[in-house]
Amino acid sequence: SFCGVVGFKPSFGRVPTEYGFDQTTVHHGPLARSVADAALMFSLTEGFDPRDPRSIGGSGIDPVADLPGDINGQRVGWAPGLPGFDVVPEVAGAVQDAVGVFAEGLGCPVTRVEPAWGDLIEVMWLHWQAFYGQFAPLLPSEGLEGEVDEELLELISSGAALGVAELHRASSL
Repeated sequence: SFCGVVGFKPSFGRVPTEYGFDQTTVHHGPLARSVADAALMFSLTEGFDPRDPRSIGGSGIDPVADLPGDINGQRVGWAPGLPGFDVVPEVAGAVQDAVGVFAEGLGCPVTRVEPAWGDLIEVMWLHWQAFYGQFAPLLPSEGLEGEVDEELLELISSGAALGVAELHRASSL
């Protein structure tokens, strides 16, 4: 949204990766200059790959052929944010303007969605800790203050301190 490209995060296993890549926190997906190009890229990269035991077969859908030319009447849902994260007023205003374009300009019924986030934030934090904690041995023990974001250093440190039980919990959530 900030750089003029469109992308999406496919379902887990839809786009295969090479061995050794942590697919529990990262899903590969296309980035392109248009929805049609992203759909085409996805159709070329999805599917089973024997080198990735977690990959799954292709969807059998032709996303390019199924793109609507006119979105009038298509339903649009939007969430105002995530609990615990502030939305910058300028971003909230731009999103509200986009909601208006969908509703009035494109004829789409728009519904504000309030997802039941539950413990999503706790689960996300645990996954990020597990992912970034693995980088702790690669960093110097001193001299990073003021050079690296303090929240990132906290994330790496807390991730490195996770025990086996917490790592198992992160991999099963």
